[in-house]
Amino acid sequence: LYVLAVSGLRYAEGKALNKNTIDFENNVFIVKNAWNDQKKSIGQLKNIHSERRVPFNNTKKRMLQYYFRMHLEDKKFFTTLQNRDMNNLLKSLVGRDVHLHTLRHTYVSYLASEKVDVNTIARLVGHKDATTTLKKYTHLFSESQSKDFEKVNDVFSSI
Repeated sequence: LYVLAVSGLRYAEGKALNKNTIDFENNVFIVKNAWNDQKKSIGQLKNIHSERRVPFNNTKKRMLQYYFRMHLEDKKFFTTLQNRDMNNLLKSLVGRDVHLHTLRHTYVSYLASEKVDVNTIARLVGHKDATTTLKKYTHLFSESQSKDFEKVNDVFSSI
């Protein structure tokens, strides 16, 4: 759950992570596959834009390295839990009806609130372009736009 929360990965993308798709030298998840629960195997991503590199910091790096050292004999990530199981776990942790995809939305929300460029956000979450991100998260960028309008007015207030 933590990896999904701090990366914005889709469930299937996170489940496809393994030692070969986590670049510890450059601190990035290399998203190039997705797990297929029905076939119980690695499959294709949602679309061609979903292939990407998602950064993580040194704290996450140490946690991931520890996790692999201690728990992963098969060198795969959370392959034993199904989507439903993880949704139930998340609901019990949060105490309300939320889903794994909510973690992805929260990731985007945090990035937007920190004024990360929408093009960067789109690349990080595997959207085709910033338009896709803007359409899905219009409410986040509308709030920011109002503040930006105030800044524009302040800049030109003395002219």
